[in-house]
Amino acid sequence: MCLFFEHRLSLTADFAGQPFLLMGWTREVLRDLFGTLDEEGLRMYKDIYLELPKKNTKTTLCAGLVVFCLVSAPGTGTEVYSAATTKDQAGQVFNAAVQMVRSNKSLRERLRVIPSSKRMVRVDDPVRSTRRSRPTATFTTVFSRPSSFATSCTGGARARLTTSTKFSNAA
Repeated sequence: MCLFFEHRLSLTADFAGQPFLLMGWTREVLRDLFGTLDEEGLRMYKDIYLELPKKNTKTTLCAGLVVFCLVSAPGTGTEVYSAATTKDQAGQVFNAAVQMVRSNKSLRERLRVIPSSKRMVRVDDPVRSTRRSRPTATFTTVFSRPSSFATSCTGGARARLTTSTKFSNAA
């Protein structure tokens, strides 16, 4: 998981083209979320709630998680959702994911971007005859909380990351 971010994804916006080097806390959160397995070999944690202040890579992290979940989805029928409180925020995550895909040849070959509907689909899925059975990522607006994003994967690669810029100073 961490190697995927650092070797396949690049940063976006002001840092476009630079490798996505994870900070220590980000590496720990992702490693715990995706690497902690139960006795049946399934991921123990399916949900995470993470609050971050402004300018701490929320958009880029969510975009990277969408791309990771879509690429690593086993089989067919996986749906990955990225949601935000406004169309602008959802569009920012979509644009960041698109930039990550377009800057990596192997991702460009595996994923097809559909800008008109803010979606990505895997093109190497064995069941290509029906569009609905292909792993798909959708970027949408659904949350009512200010400045929040969510990335949710259904199917084989389940994880939901919810981040928010609104946080309190607990005493």
